[in-house]
Amino acid sequence: MHAARSLILSFRLLALAFTLAASTASAQWQSETFTLKPGWNAIWLPLDVSHASIEELVPAQVEEVWRWNATQALTFTDIPAGAPSQTDLQWSVWRRFDPSGTNLGQIDGNYAYLIRVDPAQVGNISWPVKGVPLPPRYDWSSTGVNLVGFPIESPPSGSTRNLGRFFGFDPVLKALPATLFYNGGELSDVAPKNPLRIGNTSSFALNRFEAYWVQATSYTEYYGPVKVDVGTARGLDFGDEGVSVAVRLKNVVDISRNQSVTVTLTPQASDTPPAGQGALAGAVPLLMRGPLNLATGGFDYTALATNATTQVVLAPGEEKELVFTVDRSLLGSVAGAVYASRLRITDSLNLTRVMLPVTAKTASRSGLWAGAAVIDEVDHFVINPVTRVTTSTSKAAPSLFPLRLLLHSNAAASVRFLQQAYIGTHSSGHAVAAAEAAFVSPSKAVSRLSSAHFPVGMDRSGTGHLGLTGTLSFTVPLDYRDPSNPFVHIYHPDHDNKDERFTPTLLPAGRESPNINRTITLTFTATNPAGFDPTWAYASG
Repeated sequence: MHAARSLILSFRLLALAFTLAASTASAQWQSETFTLKPGWNAIWLPLDVSHASIEELVPAQVEEVWRWNATQALTFTDIPAGAPSQTDLQWSVWRRFDPSGTNLGQIDGNYAYLIRVDPAQVGNISWPVKGVPLPPRYDWSSTGVNLVGFPIESPPSGSTRNLGRFFGFDPVLKALPATLFYNGGELSDVAPKNPLRIGNTSSFALNRFEAYWVQATSYTEYYGPVKVDVGTARGLDFGDEGVSVAVRLKNVVDISRNQSVTVTLTPQASDTPPAGQGALAGAVPLLMRGPLNLATGGFDYTALATNATTQVVLAPGEEKELVFTVDRSLLGSVAGAVYASRLRITDSLNLTRVMLPVTAKTASRSGLWAGAAVIDEVDHFVINPVTRVTTSTSKAAPSLFPLRLLLHSNAAASVRFLQQAYIGTHSSGHAVAAAEAAFVSPSKAVSRLSSAHFPVGMDRSGTGHLGLTGTLSFTVPLDYRDPSNPFVHIYHPDHDNKDERFTPTLLPAGRESPNINRTITLTFTATNPAGFDPTWAYASG
């Protein structure tokens, strides 16, 4: 006699299966503080603040908020003069005391704004703004001026971030005579006009995300010596099933300088969420992909600990792609739990600090799972004819024997072991059923999965659940009369459960074929014994 002893097993959640509903909105949070003077102020907002209304965001002393829409309006101003006008398509406005004259309903990120503070206000106002950091996005125009702010690092020394040095690294903006700037205060189109050109560029220090009117001689995307490209406004958003996100870093320093730049990457924890926003389960366990390991055939990964630094050197004009992933085995077992953090990117020229959002959710294990299993070892049982003692020895199987296992986990984490599963459409979306008859018109099944290794129509409840750890067990009874019983052979008289006269009454169990009871136990491990796998704990176990 022999029995299966071990399984090599991996599972994958099918795309058409049910999953739990998304959790309440949560995000990684970043704070930026702006100093507002009485009168007009120009800022660039690098945050998504859609969680709050304008009234909730701005201080009580703010009377008006104007958004610069030049690229949307397709109109271009050569030299801005005086206060903004609502008749100018380049502007949208919110007015605290004039709702009928308001056409700006929300403050959007990656836009420039003019903020008007009550001129009677005594002294400056500190305005802290909390939102989701956005990857840089700059739509420069070479036709007119651009109202833009920059992710300045703001080191202690103003000479390090002076205007001449900052723009001097860009082949277009280093032509400073063609550039116009603004540094707050009342706007006027009569002498002395404001905005004004900045005279001594070597003494004028740029401030982080203060906005300036800049007139470029030709097209540029410059916002610092390193261009950071994620490809999506969501940044490093892994969701509940994302595997990897690529970030491209490029040294955009004027090539004539022959200037290498060292980029420093630092993961940071999220700020505390604003009131009313969802709680965070912790920082994202972020990893960066290394070179291909020829010994294992996979990539090496380096864990990026919170506040630990990683450096990347970019030669003049060089561009590198960095691939990041998340260690889902560290995301716990609560489906929909949100992990969030930030990736700070700085450069060795001490000019810029870019913040990228990083988000991941714990995947739901609700749905239909298809398992690819193989038997690689069996136990051989021998009964001593004299003592009747049974002994067993394990031996490697002559060849791997494949099995297909179909499991369905519902929203309550109860797991069923199925011989077949029908996938189809339902009024509430996708649905999974053990029988096609469960789909009643107009619902219908569109595909079927089955396993030939188990009784037709088998549907067994399990003990345990799909998870990072623990076990999941099923008992699979196989009746001695079942056509799939290996001891039953329709055309062999010794295995048809009939007597020598082939009478219709079947023999009892055990005379020719026995009842068979199988126990299948799946043991889950949180980490891949063969090395880190980005899909581990999400789609396999």
